[in-house]
Amino acid sequence: MKDLKTPGKKSQRDTGTKKKSSEKPGNIVKGYQPPKISLEGITLEMMVSKLVEVYGWEAMAKNIKIKCLSNDPSIKSTLNFLRKTPWARNKLEIFYMKFRRAQLKKTQKSHKELC
Repeated sequence: MKDLKTPGKKSQRDTGTKKKSSEKPGNIVKGYQPPKISLEGITLEMMVSKLVEVYGWEAMAKNIKIKCLSNDPSIKSTLNFLRKTPWARNKLEIFYMKFRRAQLKKTQKSHKELC
């Protein structure tokens, strides 16, 4: 006798495990959430260069706990590491977003003072 499906009920065959939302193909790192501020048009090299220009390697290494920033850092080696390591890239993107938010707050505050 065939197992007929009734709407709203699962048959014994349909009780397989489902994928969790964190297991989607785009999410490489468990719990990774893309930043809310758009990084569209900003390359990884632009982020690293700007952060090095503003903070320097030592301050970046203190704020972002990644060895490639503290052990003989260079933009080329840092970019290579970040491109291969999603969790490290995520940390850098978050730090860059905090930097951008701080910049935006400063410009908004100075704009309010001028008006």
